[in-house]
Amino acid sequence: MKATSFVCVAALAALLPTLTMAALSPGDVFVTGYNTGDNKDFSFIVLTDLADTETIYFTDKGWTENDDLYGSEGIITYTPPAGGLTAGTVVHVTNTISAPVTGADQGTATKSGSFTPASSGDQILVYQGSEAVPTFISALNWDSATGWESKDTADGSRVPPGLIEGITAIHTKLDLGADANIENAMYSGGKTGLVQDIQFNLRQQANWLFDDTNPFALSSEDGVIKYPVAFQGFEGTADDTWSIDSGSNSLADPGTDNPAKQRVRSGDKSHQASNGITELALSEFSTVDLFDMTLTLHASSTSASSGNGADSGDLFEVFVALNGGAFAATPDISIEGNDNARWSYSDVSLSTTAGTPVAQVLAGGADRDDDGDGYSTLSISST
Repeated sequence: MKATSFVCVAALAALLPTLTMAALSPGDVFVTGYNTGDNKDFSFIVLTDLADTETIYFTDKGWTENDDLYGSEGIITYTPPAGGLTAGTVVHVTNTISAPVTGADQGTATKSGSFTPASSGDQILVYQGSEAVPTFISALNWDSATGWESKDTADGSRVPPGLIEGITAIHTKLDLGADANIENAMYSGGKTGLVQDIQFNLRQQANWLFDDTNPFALSSEDGVIKYPVAFQGFEGTADDTWSIDSGSNSLADPGTDNPAKQRVRSGDKSHQASNGITELALSEFSTVDLFDMTLTLHASSTSASSGNGADSGDLFEVFVALNGGAFAATPDISIEGNDNARWSYSDVSLSTTAGTPVAQVLAGGADRDDDGDGYSTLSISST
């Protein structure tokens, strides 16, 4: 392997009851659309259950080089309706330039100051806490062709603290491929599935619509959040319900590789192997009264150099043992590199049934830069 990283994130998908409401963390709320015309409206999705005692703030103030919010512009204060919101709910917030009160199709939204996201470029930052001491949840920026900026102006912003550029702080130009200063945008991708999958889809260019002239009728169609039986995202948080017997969590800069920003699929960590052999072993857990289960892993191959990648002899192997049995000598899934193969988390899928091994040797060729080189979603079903 030549300066190449294989990266994986694993989740075993099956439905569980609704989770208990909890305080918000980065990535729990995302803006799913905005218009910068006269109505200045926007929409957002909640990816965790939200109690009616919670308060969320949306602001077009930027985060300055003085580590505070910009002095002017406005703030939208949002509180859920009685009973709260279930994960997957989409809320549409309307805001006229002159009216002091902002409307929301679910819950209550009020405006203070001048919340007027600019068509020439701006941002919407999402946070809890206070304006003086905010705890950021996510951010969407459509200002500047060069991305997040270190400047103290009404329309610029640095990446807010606690957020990760390209993961929870999304830029329409750098992350979504749109023109800088795009006036209107709307997420058009799926809203049903695992939280990690929806978070990933929100960062994909193909899942957004952009228009520099006509505003969008922002959708408030809700999604349905599904929960895994066990999940390991390498974050070291309560979400990692599937413990690691051997292996490690790795922190990575997602923006410097080829392909870029593909070391981490969600959150800020992943399991990585670089220029050597590594083994990740997840602990046993009971599947009593469960059936039709599927183990899903997400994998990418990245390189710090555009000329390197996964070569012949570089293997990514997955083994599954059911009902207390031993691991088979032959992996359930085997992927062998070829000709410096690299691929992103948006590549094709490969699936099989436990006990029915499948092996793939990647195709060679001159175009070794992104999608089409490998398999990014690996699935092994129990039956």
